[in-house]
Amino acid sequence: MKYNKIPDFFPIDVINTLYMSSKSYFQDPQSLFHTNLNSWGNNIVRDSNPILIRSLKDIITDDLYLKIVNSFQKIEDKEPTSINLFYFTNRSYIPYIEESFRKFNIKRICTLLINAEGWKSCYQGNFLIESKQQPNSLIEEFISIHPHHNLLINQWDNPWFCTSPTSLEAPIMILLQAIWYNN
Repeated sequence: MKYNKIPDFFPIDVINTLYMSSKSYFQDPQSLFHTNLNSWGNNIVRDSNPILIRSLKDIITDDLYLKIVNSFQKIEDKEPTSINLFYFTNRSYIPYIEESFRKFNIKRICTLLINAEGWKSCYQGNFLIESKQQPNSLIEEFISIHPHHNLLINQWDNPWFCTSPTSLEAPIMILLQAIWYNN
């Protein structure tokens, strides 16, 4: 697995509009979400609190969606297979998934923190990425990346990551994730 970090991935007008749109959608009592509890298998959910999930296309204008897709096409030649927003509630996380359960055939994953007010270290929710793995051996280490506003974590070549749980004091953590699947 390979990865890089791209700071200030979206232009300021795009990330600000994306943040306001995703926050408004979250605060609207008529908004509908999927959750990790009904969208992911038990081997993935484990003891995580709910993560609310919504397709980005359902939340923003077509013009903003096109700007976001165009930004991603600078990384990968084609449009992502899916672009979703994830709203992490307190004590929610994406747990580590053993290699034998990874049957997703993912080519590339791009994940980005949308929150505009900054993300303090005490909120946790760090990205944990496998660093050194030898065939048929235990993982030797993880790289922990603290979420930063508009910092894109770009992973390819059999990508996978997990997150640490968000803390009880944390506000809702809003992540955007784009995924490309292998053909």
